[in-house]
Amino acid sequence: VSMLLRQVTGRWYQHQNADSKMSETTLLLRADGRGQYYEHAEWRISDANYGECCKIIGASEECRGAGLSLTFLEGAADGAAWRIIEEPEPSIVIEGPGFFESTIVQDDELLCGGRSGVPVANVRIQLKLKDLEDRFKFAG
Repeated sequence: VSMLLRQVTGRWYQHQNADSKMSETTLLLRADGRGQYYEHAEWRISDANYGECCKIIGASEECRGAGLSLTFLEGAADGAAWRIIEEPEPSIVIEGPGFFESTIVQDDELLCGGRSGVPVANVRIQLKLKDLEDRFKFAG
């Protein structure tokens, strides 16, 4: 497991841009078991129908729009806890305080959200190591 820990620590990121949807995911993992997760997605069906959502774990809402700070990898912040589990499939689990935000506009009417987010005491994300390897890029 310690060899596997050395292989996954660092910055993982994924950018997708297809038709009317754009998404960005960043995962920062330190060897001390602390990590941060950031996911942002936007979609647009038309000028009157669009939305966005943001999910953050282990970082403050100030990173919304700007993404995570790489200084976290140098030990500058506390972050959330992360670990590797082996069952049912080898995966990374990151768990800790988080922040959610979403905006949905339909026919020029605000259905939910806005720029006010919701802090959440404990958020848990599980990423299969195979998916991390196949879909994300590693930046060390």
